[in-house]
Amino acid sequence: MKKNSKQNIGTVNHGADSYRHWFEPSPDSYREGAKATARWLSCFMTPSYVYILYSTRIDKFYIGFTTEVPSLRLARHNEDYYDNKFTAKGKPWTMHHFIACESEAQARKIEPHIKAMKSRKYLNDLKAYPAIEEKLKAKYRDC
Repeated sequence: MKKNSKQNIGTVNHGADSYRHWFEPSPDSYREGAKATARWLSCFMTPSYVYILYSTRIDKFYIGFTTEVPSLRLARHNEDYYDNKFTAKGKPWTMHHFIACESEAQARKIEPHIKAMKSRKYLNDLKAYPAIEEKLKAKYRDC
């Protein structure tokens, strides 16, 4: 004897009210919309930078990102403003290069890319050849 081969897949209400949720915002959607708007605005309003510092004392580079002016960030590294043991032992630091990014999100993507290269030659080439910087910005364009 053959059993019923139809599975119970539930019923779907195709009435006039079934699509109401598409047009009526949920209480969380206002909050999510505000976050999306803030992310979108950050693409235009928040200047962000990836900076590369160099210490002649320890002959090392330090790579970071900031939403502050790079010269202020450099001064703070040299004044022990940050509790960073690595930058404390390398004072005085000089600004080797910095990249002005379109957004904080872009800066947060470019910084690990540069760190992953682990190459003095790459850091020097980045400074010497602006085309490398432009390619990085294009690769990590997010807005």
